[in-house]
Amino acid sequence: LTLTTNFTTSPPSLQPKPKTQASSGLDILPGTFHYDIIVGKSQCGEKIGTFTVTSTNPAEKLYWELQGMKPLWMNLSSTYGETPAHVDMTYNCILSGASDGAYQAALDVMQTNKDGSKPLHKYLFAVVLDGTITLEKK
Repeated sequence: LTLTTNFTTSPPSLQPKPKTQASSGLDILPGTFHYDIIVGKSQCGEKIGTFTVTSTNPAEKLYWELQGMKPLWMNLSSTYGETPAHVDMTYNCILSGASDGAYQAALDVMQTNKDGSKPLHKYLFAVVLDGTITLEKK
């Protein structure tokens, strides 16, 4: 007597589902920067760097804005916009309240709807900065 049975190696609920098109989101490049500030040597207006905000699907225009606190000593060419965007970061010499030593800061970039009134919280990205601040010795 021979028994033949058909079976799968995993239950139907665990079998791979057909792949669907991934929803688009933002892409931030580069995501990290290093910038040392030396009071008296770092020039006001000195460029820290530029990051680019793009859509993972280049055919789709997305909207974004910066959330949270940026360092007081930094200017940004834009804090919101549509993709693709290039954001320049520059040193503005305002070091009120800054302390001597290492720092780390993060700029949160959030995807929003077209008019910026609705943040899409599941799409949050960060641009991370680190370095040292050397204050003048008295």
